[in-house]
Amino acid sequence: MDALRRRPQPPGGDRPAATVAAAVGALLDLLQRPRHPFLGRDQLLDHAYIGEAADRLGGAVADPLSELDSGAALGGTGERRHSLANVGLHGPKLLLGRIEVEVVLFTHRMHDTLRALAGHAHTIALLPGDGVGPEVIGQARRVVDASGVEVRWEQLDWGSERYRREGALMPGDALERLRRHDAILLGAVGDPSLPDDLTLWGLLLPIRQQLDLWANLRPVRLLQGVPGPLAGRGPADVDMLFVRENTEGEYSGIGGRAHVGLPGETAIETSVFTRSALERLLRHAFELAQRRRGVLTSATKSNASRFGFVLWDEVAEEVASEFPGVGYERVLVDALASRMVGDPGSLDVVVASNLFGDILTDLGAALQGGMGMAASANLKPDGGAPGLFEPVHGSAPDIAGRGVANPCGAIWSAALMLADLGEAAAAERVMGALERVCLDGPRSRDIGGSASTAEVGDAVVRIVAAGAAD
Repeated sequence: MDALRRRPQPPGGDRPAATVAAAVGALLDLLQRPRHPFLGRDQLLDHAYIGEAADRLGGAVADPLSELDSGAALGGTGERRHSLANVGLHGPKLLLGRIEVEVVLFTHRMHDTLRALAGHAHTIALLPGDGVGPEVIGQARRVVDASGVEVRWEQLDWGSERYRREGALMPGDALERLRRHDAILLGAVGDPSLPDDLTLWGLLLPIRQQLDLWANLRPVRLLQGVPGPLAGRGPADVDMLFVRENTEGEYSGIGGRAHVGLPGETAIETSVFTRSALERLLRHAFELAQRRRGVLTSATKSNASRFGFVLWDEVAEEVASEFPGVGYERVLVDALASRMVGDPGSLDVVVASNLFGDILTDLGAALQGGMGMAASANLKPDGGAPGLFEPVHGSAPDIAGRGVANPCGAIWSAALMLADLGEAAAAERVMGALERVCLDGPRSRDIGGSASTAEVGDAVVRIVAAGAAD
C-alpha cells in the first residue's frame, strides 16, 4: 500500500528528491507529536494527496512507501508471517492550508517511517537496569547502532541502585519522560537485597499499566543450532507466538493485608477481568493468528474459576465469530502446559491471561533453549504509547559481572523493537544475523557454546553491519 500517493501534476514532471523530504517534513509538522486531533501517536497517514502546496513545499510529491512486515522477528514463515502493520479504518479528509490530506488510521507506527524519510531519528529510552541487564542490553544497543537506523538514545539509571540511593526505582515524572520516546529498551530489574515485589511494582508493572501496554508478545521459537530439551523435536516443531494480557487479570494489584502480625493475618488478592480489555486482546490475537498458520489456542481455567475465566471464554467465542478463517480452541491451562511439551507443533498463537501467560512463556523459553533466548514486546497496538522491549530472563544476579550471560534474548527484543518502529529491513537483518550466529556460532555456554556475552554480540554486530553496508 502507498503511504503517500501521487496526485495528477501540472506539466513539468516529478519533483526532485529534496522536495520529497520537504513535503514529508511539512506533513510531520502538521501532525506534530505527541497528539493530533485525528491521529494518535502510533497512528499514521496511509496516503496524502499534495495538491498545490504551500510555497515552502514547492509542489513536492512523495514516492510510495511499501507495507512493512515484521515476520522474521516474531516467527512464522511465508505469507502467514505476522505483520505489525494492521489495516485500520478510513478517516476524514482534512484541508490544512493548501494541503489536502486523506487520513487512514492504522495501528502500526508507520508514522516513524515518515519521520525517517524526513531525517528524524527514533528516540529510544534505554534502561539497562540491574544484574546482567547492562551486559546484555549493551550488546543489543550495539546491534541497533550497527543496523544503520538513525537512533537517539537516552540512557536512564533507573533500577535497584537508584532505589538505594534515592528511595525509588524511577523518578516521579518517569512516565511522562517515557511518553516522549518512540520506544523503551529494558535490560532487567531485580536485586537480591530488595524484595521482588518492590522492584516489580516499583518499575515494570507501573510502566505496563500506566502506559496501557496491554499486549505482551512473546515469540517461542527454537532457532537452528540451539539445542532444545525435547527428544526428537527441532525448530520445525517449536514455533509459537504467545499473546499475554498485560495490564489487569491476576496482576491487577488490587487487594491488601489486614491484621498483620496477628494469628488472623489476612491477605486478599483480586483478579480483574474486564470485557473491554478481553475484547481488544482477543481480537488482536486472532489478527495475529490470521497472519501466521491460522490457529488460535486460548488458555483458560473456567472449570474452576467461575467468573473471570467464564467471561474470558464467552468473549473469546464472540470474537472468534469475526474470524471464520482462524481455527479456535480453548484449552485448560494445565492441559496446555502438558501439550507444549508433548506436542508443541500443534500450537501456533496462544492467548493467555497475565498469570497464565507469564508461566507458560517461561516453559516456552525452556523449549526454545533457555531463558537467555526469550524476547518480548510490551505494546499498545491501538496507539498512544511507546512499546517496551525486554528479554525476559531477569537480572540473574548469580552470573552478573562475569561476562557469560546470553545476549540473544536482548538482541531478539531489539529486533522486535525495530520492527515496531517501522524499520522492517533492519529488523530482518538483525534477526537473520542472530539466526546465523545461533547456527554457526559463537554461542554462549547456556546453549552449548563457550563464548562470552561480548563475543556473541561482536559476531551479530559484524553480520548486521555488513548487511547495512550493502
